[in-house]
Amino acid sequence: MSVGGRMKIRNVRLLTVVFTAIASAVGLAADANLQLPEEFAGYRGWQSLLKTPRSVPWELAIRCVSITDAERATAMQRYGPHSERTIRVFGNIGGDIRTRWTNPLPVGSVIVKEKFAAGSKRPEGVAFMVKRGNDSRFRESGGWEFLYFPAGPDRRATHEACLACHRAAAANDYVFGKYPEQD
Repeated sequence: MSVGGRMKIRNVRLLTVVFTAIASAVGLAADANLQLPEEFAGYRGWQSLLKTPRSVPWELAIRCVSITDAERATAMQRYGPHSERTIRVFGNIGGDIRTRWTNPLPVGSVIVKEKFAAGSKRPEGVAFMVKRGNDSRFRESGGWEFLYFPAGPDRRATHEACLACHRAAAANDYVFGKYPEQD
């Protein structure tokens, strides 16, 4: 191979490294806009509780409950294909979650729901359920704290809004759905 050919390969490799670094930095900046606390920084490394990301209409993406085919069809008729969102759900329960999922979940458990706009690779918002346990602030929510990022001005109002819906799942430790999805 000629010297010029080796230089072209080296330049392509260098550009690949540079573009990868830039893409990573842009991705980190986008995620940084969510302003996540340090305790949640590595949530994407936790076990995925869905087999694949799930596409849902916007109206249903804002809810945390599983949706039926009929609900999805109704929302698609109402809002059309441009209302699509994608969700991903993660959990930090250690070991094989299929054998460790308990009701109630242990203190320290975290369930994360990422919400993406159609075609986006970065979440527009991330919801967290954090099992805090005996903390008196979360007594009426079974020990769960509900958070959403990017955070609004009133963290307590966010918690209360999420709790208003999650009370319907109190018998299932305030968790909608059955995780992880079975194969």
